[in-house]
Amino acid sequence: MAIALVAALTGLALAYGLYVRRPGLAARWSKSSPWLYDLVLAGYRVDDLYPAAVVGPLAVVVAAMVWIFAPGTVGTLRLLRDDL
Repeated sequence: MAIALVAALTGLALAYGLYVRRPGLAARWSKSSPWLYDLVLAGYRVDDLYPAAVVGPLAVVVAAMVWIFAPGTVGTLRLLRDDL
């Protein structure tokens, strides 16, 4: 919790320095390194990384589990339903 508080306060101080005390500094930084500006603007590409790193491999694991376990499970459930 302390790390989050320090990070938040650091971000607030940086934003205050960039946009209130020296308003032209942020524009100069964005022009001097456009790749960094685009990376931060896009949220560090986390939205692109998550499906590739988490959702894709998890879908493969689930498909394998369905292929392995579903035939017996579906048949068992069908037998239980018929008995009711």
